[in-house]
Amino acid sequence: MVPENSSLVVVGAHLFGDDPNDPIYSSVVSLAWSSALLVEANPKVADSLRARVSAHNPLPLAPHREVRVVHQGVCPDDTKKIQPFYTLQETPGLPFWASQIGSFSREHVELPLGMFASTMGHKHTVNSLRERITVQSVRCTSLLSLLQRRGVTRVGLLLIDAEGFDCDIVAAQDWSSKEWVGDLGPAVLVFEWKNCKPEAYEKAMANLLRHKVGIGYRLIAETNENAFFSRVQRRYARDDMRR
Repeated sequence: MVPENSSLVVVGAHLFGDDPNDPIYSSVVSLAWSSALLVEANPKVADSLRARVSAHNPLPLAPHREVRVVHQGVCPDDTKKIQPFYTLQETPGLPFWASQIGSFSREHVELPLGMFASTMGHKHTVNSLRERITVQSVRCTSLLSLLQRRGVTRVGLLLIDAEGFDCDIVAAQDWSSKEWVGDLGPAVLVFEWKNCKPEAYEKAMANLLRHKVGIGYRLIAETNENAFFSRVQRRYARDDMRR
């Protein structure tokens, strides 16, 4: 399903290879990628990931020099290339995945604070945790701009884990455009849908599945967190035209 010697792109890479809840790592680690682009918006996490990748290649069958870490975010469009990015400060008692919820949406970072506070006894309240949210300015471009700027070609697998913006990013793409129909169109697309608002989820799914001609996508699996699509080449189909 994933072409040999293609590129892997991970948006929201976090500590790629060291996250126990990573939805794809165990499936991609043994593949021979020509390159990998690991994109992380959280400044501190991006620095840590860059150091880890420099010391140890998380994709042993890919050329180490072609496994690149990029510190930036991905947004639905290029209208505002610098945006506030919110994170929760490291705090004893938080679950390991607390650093994964950094987002361009403060609301998204605040959503689990009640759950966090309930497991921390009397050490923190929702309000005290809310005071530990920090904000930094982070570069944020469209997905297409990112891939073109970084010279990515022949995308075999694209994972989008953008903490609340996943469906908006998928819905914003014109998957039938010449850019996506070419080598940039991922053979396999995975995005996290559990944090999407219902209307954004519907738009993303409709956008991926609506094409009758050219490159389209087929839903191959859906879990309680992620949706998995494979690319299909569609021609004018008589059956489709009769419907």
